[in-house]
Amino acid sequence: MAIKEMCIIVTHTEYTDELLRTIENKKDKMIKIAETFGLTARETLKYSQELDELITKYQYMQD
Repeated sequence: MAIKEMCIIVTHTEYTDELLRTIENKKDKMIKIAETFGLTARETLKYSQELDELITKYQYMQD
């Protein structure tokens, strides 16, 4: 039995909404980690950088 590839077509709005949810989730995780380990902890900085990338991507999409 062959496995067929599925292609999901997503609208710009759906993608933007998903990106905003991802940003919110990443922000919430970063805040919890910062509260536990501190603002300068390696894990906090990692989440902060990932969050920056997501926000930049979102802003780029808005132009």
